[in-house]
Amino acid sequence: MAPPQPLASPTKIPLLQEKALDTPATNFSDKSPPPTPGPQHAHKKNMDGALTSLLWGAFGPCIPVMVVCSVLLTAILYNRIPDSYVFDPSKQTKISNDPLSALHGVQAIENNGGSKAYYLYEKGITNPAVLHTISSWTAKILPFVTGASMALVAFLAGQRIIKATSTKSERLPSPHQVSILINLLNGGGARPLLDTLKYRWQNHEDLVQPVPLAFWSLLFIVAMTFVIGIVDSWFGTATKAINIALVIPSAATAFSFGRSLDPERCATESWQSSSCPSNLNAQCLYPCSMTSWKVSGYEREGLYHAQEAAETLMQNSRTNTILNVTVDDGSNYYFLADLRRGMKLDFVAPTLAIKTECQVVTDTCETHPEGGFTCGTYSAPSFSFSGQVGMAVENATAAPDEAMVGIQFFNDSAWTQPVGLGSSATDLFASTNPVHFLSWSKGFPPVDTYADEFGYMRNHSFLKNDTNGDTVFILSCAATIYEAEYYWMNGSVVPSELKAYELAPDYYGAVYSAAFATNSPLSHLALQDAAALAAYQLRPEGLAKVFANLFSKAAVAFSAGISVPVQNDREWTRENTYLATRVPLLPLYTLIALKGFYAFFALALALLAVFKTRPSEAHEVKERLTVDGLAAGFFEPNAAHEKAVKQVSDLFHEHQTPEKSDATQKIGLLHTDQGGWLWVTVARQAFEGLGLAEVITTAADQAADAAAGKQGSAGRVGEGYKLIKDIL
Repeated sequence: MAPPQPLASPTKIPLLQEKALDTPATNFSDKSPPPTPGPQHAHKKNMDGALTSLLWGAFGPCIPVMVVCSVLLTAILYNRIPDSYVFDPSKQTKISNDPLSALHGVQAIENNGGSKAYYLYEKGITNPAVLHTISSWTAKILPFVTGASMALVAFLAGQRIIKATSTKSERLPSPHQVSILINLLNGGGARPLLDTLKYRWQNHEDLVQPVPLAFWSLLFIVAMTFVIGIVDSWFGTATKAINIALVIPSAATAFSFGRSLDPERCATESWQSSSCPSNLNAQCLYPCSMTSWKVSGYEREGLYHAQEAAETLMQNSRTNTILNVTVDDGSNYYFLADLRRGMKLDFVAPTLAIKTECQVVTDTCETHPEGGFTCGTYSAPSFSFSGQVGMAVENATAAPDEAMVGIQFFNDSAWTQPVGLGSSATDLFASTNPVHFLSWSKGFPPVDTYADEFGYMRNHSFLKNDTNGDTVFILSCAATIYEAEYYWMNGSVVPSELKAYELAPDYYGAVYSAAFATNSPLSHLALQDAAALAAYQLRPEGLAKVFANLFSKAAVAFSAGISVPVQNDREWTRENTYLATRVPLLPLYTLIALKGFYAFFALALALLAVFKTRPSEAHEVKERLTVDGLAAGFFEPNAAHEKAVKQVSDLFHEHQTPEKSDATQKIGLLHTDQGGWLWVTVARQAFEGLGLAEVITTAADQAADAAAGKQGSAGRVGEGYKLIKDIL
């Protein structure tokens, strides 16, 4: 059976030939292979624009990415607050073993972008909205440069088609696949991808190269654009303005919140000679913490600047205060500090710190029936003895029915070398560091006939009774003075930063113990308070700890009158409510990495197009793998394609002359008897050249009017005449 004839034009004007229905989609007949390019093609002048297309494809995506990332990183890194300056309260979260903690962590990453972040100074460009606007420029620009990357893929596609055609390969795309390829290379978003999948799914036909290459390239570009948009939104959500504590180091220190002994008064081994307490004819040496004055012709000794010492002890001083720190091993350090310290300044300052350690030794000491006690080789006449140095025992003993506290310093830890005991002593003060002493108490806790909470202490002889029936206890202690440095941060001392780095000179033992050794009124009051408060502890460890801490506090207070301010070693200004921009690292660098990968992909495509193709030749095919190239190939005669042109628009006859030509073809669509549509081309100049224009027009009018109302072929012929008339 003969193949069907093409539909004839109703006006005998040639129509585009329709391919026979049984023509294979991708096969060439062995009798009519694809034409092999002749030698003349090697000398033809190629289309312009290959280099421009390559450069645009390579740098069209790269330049926006590079500019946006550079602006964003510059705005962030230039205005970044150093991590050491930042304290973020939101990061101080408690560790939880909650089973949902993992979910909470994921939510924290989603909302805050993770725990690691940059903190930026408050400026216009560091506003979170501005930063998000800058980062989102890439996501807004990329859809417009998709075609640039796909133009590079078109180079590879063109080279593949040239090679397959020249080798007479059967692996050439069908017309439908060419249509899909052109849509993919145009980079029109996700629609060409869906059309490709639909073709593959419905027809079960393999896609012929370069269609898969174009499909996967466009899929990568669309996916990357989509992912970059998601990460950019995450970046914008996680970048927030928050309140932080901004701590900035000062180039030079401006405040003197440290403390040391007055160097003019208390130089090392600075002793003052004065009369001994009970022997006015003898001279005794007193440390710088002591002073003397005359009353009724008699010389008396007491604590220097006692008023400041008392106010400091009672927390009533206008300049000094006492701070204490408990370090990791449980030891307590007490030291003098400046009352003017506050929340807006962090600093490191030098000071003198005291640590006292005690233990209850009542159970190891022997109490005498006639009164008094013996510890080692030391014996006290009674628990009413104050231990005041340089005084006769009877003159340093209170009435037996009074509450009393006493203290005795030693030059050794074995209690064999008591200092200042008796009226004949001239060496009154223990010049050692640490300084060792025994302290005893009488009257606390008071005897209670109703209920006694101290059964454990009494049963183990930590508390005993003297001859008068009063409760007594004895402590062995050692006080150590350190040259220290403390760190004041955010209104408090940082315990881990207290550095008791060096023992003070032995002379300091005499300075800090002198007020207690002389039984000055202020020291006696402080010791009695310490003993009374400590006595109410239910275990010996508690009793010893309370007394030791209160002794250290009193010793520090007694040094206030001879202490002077010392300049801080380091300072930091603090602002606890500074509004900073928090830029989380995870979304930031994820976004930059994705953009960089996208730019690298464009550069890789450009390099492949340069080194894997003949760019000038591939550019010829690339330009024809467009709607312009397809229309020119379909409607223009073959002669228009055989000669070289500078650009694809030169393939159209209408651009052959600078002026509008009557020879330009007109394109129309004609409805066929079978219900389809045919492209129709008509040349107006041919009819006018033969003098048939008026005849055709009149005939077309009459035939159209006569046939338009008829059914079937005649009706369609009438419509054809009308179409031709409209085109002409």
